[in-house]
Amino acid sequence: MAGFSSYDNMISKITASGQYADSNFFKSSGTMHGAGTWASLWRVASLPAAGNDTGGALDNYAGSMNWAAQSPMTKHLITFGGVSSLLGTLMLYDRLAQVPSIVTTSTGDKAVNTAALTRYTDGVGVQCWLEVTAATTATAPIVHLHAYTDNDNNPNQDSVTSYTFPAAATVLNSFLGPLPILAADTGVRVVTTLNVSQASTLGTVSVVLIKPLAFLPLLANTWNERDLVLQLAAMPRAYDTASLALAFCPNAVTAVNIWGMIRMAYN
Repeated sequence: MAGFSSYDNMISKITASGQYADSNFFKSSGTMHGAGTWASLWRVASLPAAGNDTGGALDNYAGSMNWAAQSPMTKHLITFGGVSSLLGTLMLYDRLAQVPSIVTTSTGDKAVNTAALTRYTDGVGVQCWLEVTAATTATAPIVHLHAYTDNDNNPNQDSVTSYTFPAAATVLNSFLGPLPILAADTGVRVVTTLNVSQASTLGTVSVVLIKPLAFLPLLANTWNERDLVLQLAAMPRAYDTASLALAFCPNAVTAVNIWGMIRMAYN
């Protein structure tokens, strides 16, 4: 059991030693796309405050969720619960690095050059997503990772496979991904170049490297909570420098309100 010798040991550390932390969060967003399109809650002001688009590696970054450092002990998620005004799925992820202001208004290679990862440095399970920071118009862009460094530290990998934006007018804060990588790869360490093969009239994105940690299916106006101790791939770690963030995949084009709680234990 990650960070603990047994389930009983974890209960003892939480109840007798007080090695436990929880956090409330609340996010509200504007109108979303329909089913199958994720919406980033990163830039939506609420609790915590909105994150910004500054580039670089993101360590315990303003606008993210995190808790006090516990080194040499390690922190692990034990529950993830929430309620939404809309049917959909909530994703909790660690936001590792980002590069803002990549334009989709012209074709060709766009230099990205993400910062070196400070967590999950082997790249395993790390994904590349695009966060729309200015809505696209007229034509749905088509992109692909033209050069990235994979989990085995091979540079200049070309994914070849394209990703098409969900609509000509892909709205602000749409969260698009994960971008395809080669079948033999299990993650991304660095994104060097994003290629745009079909351009939009307007539109900019941030290139974001993330590590998904947990997914929570939600019925409208019904609390759901996931036990992250006893399920497979249990007790994902939250590093002391983690920048935890949320995205929501709704089933309709409408506004949504979300509230929830994350609980952690450490040992």
